[in-house]
Amino acid sequence: MSFSRGTFAAVTVSFRGAYRTAVEISGETGQINAENGLSSDWTVPVTLLRNGDADAVENISNAGSYSRMLDGFSAWTQGGPPYLSPGKDALRTQQVLDAAYASVKTGRSIRL
Repeated sequence: MSFSRGTFAAVTVSFRGAYRTAVEISGETGQINAENGLSSDWTVPVTLLRNGDADAVENISNAGSYSRMLDGFSAWTQGGPPYLSPGKDALRTQQVLDAAYASVKTGRSIRL
């Protein structure tokens, strides 16, 4: 995927492979990796790499992430602060997925 400001993203999906949620962010001066970055089942080591070497590792816990998500939604429905993941975000995600499938099918880029 390419974005209007020149940023590129790659998403790898497999229906046959083992479940994993690798997150990798690359920049001009380094890279951040989390092998199971979206896991809420265990602590996730997040590694900062510079020049290919581990510069720092921080263990992050996503414990309770689903509870916090539901609590935030419930608070919003009762007049609380804006929900951090509104329906328009889900709609946009679905549009990106549909475009990805259409791109694979046609072999062409799909502009959103």
